[in-house]
Amino acid sequence: MRVLQNQNSGELVRFHFCAYQLKYPYFLLFFNSKIVHKYAARYSQNYMKLSHPALTDLMQRAYSFEKAAAFAYQGHAGAVKDREEKRAIKQIETDEWNHRKEVLALMNQYDVPISKNYEVRAHIIGKVISAGCYVIGWFMPFYFAGRLESGNVCEYFRMKQYFNSLGITEHDQLLYDMGIKEKEHEVYFLEGIRNNKLLPLFQKWFGWGDDESFNNINLDHKYPVEESGVYCQANQASDDIKALNLKTYTAEDQLAK
Repeated sequence: MRVLQNQNSGELVRFHFCAYQLKYPYFLLFFNSKIVHKYAARYSQNYMKLSHPALTDLMQRAYSFEKAAAFAYQGHAGAVKDREEKRAIKQIETDEWNHRKEVLALMNQYDVPISKNYEVRAHIIGKVISAGCYVIGWFMPFYFAGRLESGNVCEYFRMKQYFNSLGITEHDQLLYDMGIKEKEHEVYFLEGIRNNKLLPLFQKWFGWGDDESFNNINLDHKYPVEESGVYCQANQASDDIKALNLKTYTAEDQLAK
């Protein structure tokens, strides 16, 4: 008797190779074979390796820079005085840690290693921005947080599109939900500064603001997950978001100095 174990569920499936010796009816041999095939297929799917460098890199970057964002929000929440703002920003920090956890689960499922390079860079950038929030005033942390979240939205929708191109749809809802959550973060920060006199100037300089966004999502008219392929089209160069994030972090770092 041989045993196959699914590591996710812990279920054991027993396959009897000799129905005659065990005095099992032959239909049970066929039945057990079907079960083994089912769980073997699930096992191989859950632990398959991805042959998609862009998707692998996107997951690694998303995982690491969620940490940078969370660190930044720690400083942001500490710097604001309004209790409601502090509470809301702390919740956004929690969302970023949760996203990092979800991305790590995907990486583990597909045997994608954590990038040490991205981890070090994200740690330093996050800590620098966090400290900078205490010295650059109220407006700029809100502005650059919203600008950064605007770009982060497309990371998850592009990730979904990459998975779909490989015939994998089981993560659609998760990635859709994370992308929408990032959009909610963007809207929160934008609403906080919408009437600020500095917004038009910063929008002109940095390309994000009241009528400019780095994604095409409207929370008031959302497409369901099944039709969300219209968001952040995959034919847009994958380096766009990477460049956007780097530009945002660099700008915040310079302003902090």
